[in-house]
Amino acid sequence: MNFASRLRPVLLLLLIYLLFTSWLPERIYYSIFQFGILLLTAALVFHAALRELPLAFPPPVVAMYFFPLWGALQLAFGLSVYPWKTAVATLDWTVFACGGWLACQLFVGWQPQLRFRSTLAILGASVGAISLLHWYFSPGMILWTIPDPYAIRVCFPLLNHSHFAALEELALAPAVWLAMQNTKSPQFYMGASALMPCAVFATGSRSGSAIIAVELLVLLALNLRVAPSTNSAAGGFWMRRRAIVLVFVTLVLIAGAGWQELASRIAAPPRDLRAFFAASTFEMVKAKPLAGFGLGNWDTVYPAFAHVDPGMFVEHAHNDWLEWAAEGGLPFALIMLLLAGFALRRALSEPWCFGIFAVFIQSIVEFSLHKPALIALQFVALGCLAGARSSRAAEVL
Repeated sequence: MNFASRLRPVLLLLLIYLLFTSWLPERIYYSIFQFGILLLTAALVFHAALRELPLAFPPPVVAMYFFPLWGALQLAFGLSVYPWKTAVATLDWTVFACGGWLACQLFVGWQPQLRFRSTLAILGASVGAISLLHWYFSPGMILWTIPDPYAIRVCFPLLNHSHFAALEELALAPAVWLAMQNTKSPQFYMGASALMPCAVFATGSRSGSAIIAVELLVLLALNLRVAPSTNSAAGGFWMRRRAIVLVFVTLVLIAGAGWQELASRIAAPPRDLRAFFAASTFEMVKAKPLAGFGLGNWDTVYPAFAHVDPGMFVEHAHNDWLEWAAEGGLPFALIMLLLAGFALRRALSEPWCFGIFAVFIQSIVEFSLHKPALIALQFVALGCLAGARSSRAAEVL
């Protein structure tokens, strides 16, 4: 067992830990994850230096480190309106970038890549099943015992249904890919692929339901498109048959679990404040288009640009892209756009990563990627994708 094979399960366990503690408000749980990622990074660098082993730095991973570097520059040149928040955000982005870099080093080669994809698919299916049970059988409560402060139905462990939808979008792509391949248990992954859209529809996220429905159809088309290059004619026939069965099972599960919550949200009178938040954030971007107001400072600056007073504290713009541009300027958003383009380009030939792009799309109308568990998984998935074609020298770790 080489050094990388020892670190892989630790990285995956840290991600699972962060996801299942994401509902807890105390930062200590998140800090434990941060410490673990930084410790893994230091251990890998030390091991590579001790044995004079090469480390890979593909462009997408280098781009991830632009985000903490940008925050450091904002602090160094006094560009942040609230330096403490920018310092905290810079640490956060450092940890996310380290997670992506670790994935790039550790998940090199077919078997490690397959392990990551199957873990992500199983995680999405597990959270989907748990959230369905929690949604229907623990109304107004968290884990059947803790009163929810908003007294509404919530998912678990990601309490917000749109955040939950983003996780399912990320996990659906590898699940469908595994279901369409000649894996050991395609039936299991077909079930997982049908369960995830069903859970998103049942919990009522409007943007999530629309995106995951389109994503499923696109994934099936992408997998069928690459089939001729990887399968015989008979294999292509079985893939088409699996695709039809998967769509049918998904529709049956959605009908069984119900879409009443989604229908009621669509039919409800419009009272969404996103347009007002977006207008205010546009004004922030125009005020400081290059430098931004400092990472982590959107909620600090928002009251000066507010068009409406909702009567409560507004923490996010409900549009990750605009919020990134307001805090880090247009260069920050542009680098993130390049990462989204990288994921889309690779998804055309490797459909398992299409979920990364889907989450970037949902971030146009939500703040999913301001949730630490989701951005950590997103960056690790990007790092895994970058490592798939990076130098195979890292396998000797």
